[in-house]
Amino acid sequence: MEVTGLIVNLTSMVFSYRMNMKTGISMFLLVLTFSASAQIRNDSIQNPFIFINKANQVLLSNLDSAFSYAELALELALLSENKKAEAHCLNTIGCIQFELSKYSLATTNFKKALDVFDLIEDDLGQYISLKYLATSYDASLNYKKAIDVYTIFSERANANNKQADFNMAQEALGRLYYNSGNYDKALELFEIQKVEAEKVGDEVKLAMIYNQIGKIYDLKNDSVSAFENYEQGLTNGISSANNDAVQGYYNNVNSFFSSRGNVSKQLDVNDQAINYYAKEKKKLNKKQVKSKNEKQQIKDIDENLYQSNFIQGKIHLDNNQPLEAIPYIKSSIDIATDIGILENEVQSFEALFEAYEKVGEFDKALIAYKQFVKSKDSLITEKENEKLLALRLEAQVFDRDKRIQLLKKEAELDHLQFDLALKEKEDEAKTSRTLTYSLLIGVGILLFSTIVFLKGNREKKKANKLLLLKSLRTQMNPHFIFNSLNSVNSFISQSDERSANKYLTEFSKLMRMVLENSKHDFVTMASEIKSLELYLGLEYLRFSNKFEYEFLMDVSDADEVFVPPMLIQPYIENAVWHGLRYAENKGMLRVSCRSSNENLHWLIEDDGIGRTKSKQMKTKHQLDGNSTGMKNTAERLRIIKELYNQDISLQISDLRTDGTGTKVELIIPKNATQ
Repeated sequence: MEVTGLIVNLTSMVFSYRMNMKTGISMFLLVLTFSASAQIRNDSIQNPFIFINKANQVLLSNLDSAFSYAELALELALLSENKKAEAHCLNTIGCIQFELSKYSLATTNFKKALDVFDLIEDDLGQYISLKYLATSYDASLNYKKAIDVYTIFSERANANNKQADFNMAQEALGRLYYNSGNYDKALELFEIQKVEAEKVGDEVKLAMIYNQIGKIYDLKNDSVSAFENYEQGLTNGISSANNDAVQGYYNNVNSFFSSRGNVSKQLDVNDQAINYYAKEKKKLNKKQVKSKNEKQQIKDIDENLYQSNFIQGKIHLDNNQPLEAIPYIKSSIDIATDIGILENEVQSFEALFEAYEKVGEFDKALIAYKQFVKSKDSLITEKENEKLLALRLEAQVFDRDKRIQLLKKEAELDHLQFDLALKEKEDEAKTSRTLTYSLLIGVGILLFSTIVFLKGNREKKKANKLLLLKSLRTQMNPHFIFNSLNSVNSFISQSDERSANKYLTEFSKLMRMVLENSKHDFVTMASEIKSLELYLGLEYLRFSNKFEYEFLMDVSDADEVFVPPMLIQPYIENAVWHGLRYAENKGMLRVSCRSSNENLHWLIEDDGIGRTKSKQMKTKHQLDGNSTGMKNTAERLRIIKELYNQDISLQISDLRTDGTGTKVELIIPKNATQ
């Protein structure tokens, strides 16, 4: 019930965010409305407003070009000491940073622009900057600051008879008071907005307002008033074909019944939602030619259908009804695949795996788990690519911000040199001395710029190494996972259902731990020991006729020491798969670790066939696979040493003089960074 309630609350938050972002996006369309008529002189191609307008025109389509135009405009504004142009440049740069989700930087530039407009007493500029600043605080979830600035902006809009801006500010204030927990104030504002929307017959807006008011009454435990508003919101949403409002109704009602433990009502509400969206989609699909808006509606309906099916499946699953859950979960998978949302695929395949496991259909559970792993790997790759892109954009923003600071310094230097030239005729000696000082300032600026550049370059190299380290971990995990899945296949092929069930249960525990640990560069020694214990137990279950093992850990501070995850496991895997598995007699595997004041001393010993004989027995494919795995491990050790200054010692040798057996010794410093 807790998981289902959380899902319902999250979908409700997504609905609210989607509705409110429409207002946020409309804020930035103001950038494009700042036309060339603002202070442009036709006789001057060097007028900064020309380039400000060019930046605004491409802001939503080409951020890099927009930044270049804004830089040039700022340079011209500083050289000509045009404060008005400088302030508009700061607003444009703030909008670019907002589009890159750099809300802190955007807020800083909007505040600077507001200060300049205050200085030159430009009312329109102040008005625009207040609007941007409020939106930036809102996006960065700084409710208090956002409320303060929106209140000022609302008063200005009302005084200037700008009704659209006033309504937008009031809607934002209602939402912000709700998000900050001031429900009485939020209710007061929503009631006022409801009256205004009723006057003009705005059903789309009314649907949203009724849903918001219903949530407030729900939080106040006034169920009757909550449902009256929810039902009215549904009526307006259906009447205005506002699927977002309809989904808001189903999410809110679902959350209401979930918080009160009424499972049957939850199921009824979700079935109503599924039937409603199926009918709506069928209506739209009947049209041979669809408008852009209708295509977007179908996409939104698919997302709502996914949520409703997945929530319905989770409700059945959480209430021990896996057979009833499976059809809904399968439907959610089909929809997620169709609309191409990997995160939805991952959570649906995981739920399907859990459902098949509960009903005892282990073959299907294994297939679902493989699909879950495949989707998870794709999602990890997608997220890593997004992070890499974000790092590059962040580096570009950092470099450009430094160049803007340099522009200001250079402008100051240009003005200084200009003043010196005027005084040259009066006092050449004084001018010469001043020029020397100017050159020193220039050298200082150049030195400062060089230091900033080197620092930025060093940070980018570090970020690339971190990405490579994470990439190496994700390369190791699939190899390990599919070796284990082959073991499960072996039990299933032998019709050993009990062993397969036991193995799959232990394997599930290990996979959760491995997937969690693979997110981090370092994990606690206790967590690493637990994962190794699970892994050794699984390998012993598979090859108990081939070896016995000892697992000796003498580490008293295991919860306080951090080590790289999955670093020891490849050597244990090599010992089992390439040493003990091919031995004629039953072998022995010893894994031990002792702790000294400064280091962890790992020792992995096996009395298998040895490295030389193992190499002779391997195929070319096996040799390449083993070589790649060891190269990945060696590369991890190298990067960890460079990033964290951790010198991990590794020594691999034969256990006996006749070449049989293998001994691996690793010494890992205990002062590893989290």
